[in-house]
Amino acid sequence: MQLFAKNFRSGDEQLIINAIEIPADSDDRHGLLIDILDVIEENTPADVVLLGQVIYFHTPCTICRNAATKVLLQRKQAPKWLIEEVERDADEDARELVKEAL
Repeated sequence: MQLFAKNFRSGDEQLIINAIEIPADSDDRHGLLIDILDVIEENTPADVVLLGQVIYFHTPCTICRNAATKVLLQRKQAPKWLIEEVERDADEDARELVKEAL
């Protein structure tokens, strides 16, 4: 993933989606999703819709989930369903992300 983060090109999003397998082990899954988060945070031209949702759905970490949500909101790529879900999230920081973005 570090190669993608430093050498990202348009279209690499789909290569990443096609190549990844979400690990069953939560520590391994967390590590992979942090790496994907680094890719989308460091590459503003990235189409983050799919990668952001992969992180949102699969991360065992509220901090990473909120970071992915923040990227999706900042880039105006957050799907409506995600915004509605985060508005009702149990985590106050998550709800604040939506309030700040809207």
